[in-house]
Amino acid sequence: MTDYTRYPTDILPLPQLSGYSIDEPSGITRVAMVSGRTRNRRKWYGQPAKLPGMTFIVSGEQLETFRGWVKNILDGGAAQFVFPVKQGAGVVDHLCKFVSDPKYKCLAPNLWSITVDIEIDALTTQDENQTISAIEQLDDAAATLETGLETAVTEYVTP
Repeated sequence: MTDYTRYPTDILPLPQLSGYSIDEPSGITRVAMVSGRTRNRRKWYGQPAKLPGMTFIVSGEQLETFRGWVKNILDGGAAQFVFPVKQGAGVVDHLCKFVSDPKYKCLAPNLWSITVDIEIDALTTQDENQTISAIEQLDDAAATLETGLETAVTEYVTP
């Protein structure tokens, strides 16, 4: 069965790369101390990231498909949807929602621009093992650590 809440990439284009950005809040607040220094404190984890001003260039027919998808499938833009988000490692599907009303602008007789702000529920990132493996240039840092510990314990215990 077709998942209609997935952005239909087979008939609608992905957003333009010009101006493409991801705003990912850190969840950190900076507190000024009496000495003049600042202390960083984490206020939250998992704040949604934003894709501000996403621009799609579409034909007139694609514009009507987009408007119908938003109105009929996404309940006027209130429902969440699966959207392919470009990141450093490639394009990855994320659960998203619109946080602004789409703006439609006619560029030519059959060429339209759609601009909308999108919020990403949980932006994916590398886990700790992947990060350490990349820094240390290892295939799998956790496996390397486990093997090293096993060897050290075996050599220590075995006379």
